[in-house]
Amino acid sequence: MLIPLLLCLSLSGESHSDVSYVRVLTTEARTEFYRTGGAAWAGSRVHLHVPGNVLRKDFKEYRTAEGAFYHRYDNRSVPLLVAPHNRLYLEVMRRLNEVEVLCVKGRVVPLREERPGRYALLVDSFKRWPGKLEQKGEGKSPKKTPKTNLRR
Repeated sequence: MLIPLLLCLSLSGESHSDVSYVRVLTTEARTEFYRTGGAAWAGSRVHLHVPGNVLRKDFKEYRTAEGAFYHRYDNRSVPLLVAPHNRLYLEVMRRLNEVEVLCVKGRVVPLREERPGRYALLVDSFKRWPGKLEQKGEGKSPKKTPKTNLRR
């Protein structure tokens, strides 16, 4: 009984909370990532912060040799490839005017359709950084104020 359940869960797709990502968040790591065009991270899942204005630019339509379709955004030396139906992408785009920095997670993949050695970040998820895609205070209970001047 347990094995069919585990098989079903494994076939349902990856949970991003269960997937580990290489954090490319320090100045040194980001510098190296962009200097090499992502080559040193080829095949790795990475966690990267990018300016929100990257998604404010026009995207290019990008189709792989296998026929998969993506929105391609220029991002320094490592472009972002985003599936146009990605739920988190659509949510970010609705609130793009509120976004300064994006937390982006994805896999570094070769761009076989371009020159050899060229890589892109195939995006799995987006989040406004810091924090989730929610307005301040949304979903949170109001802060309690301390009781003052209580006399007995």
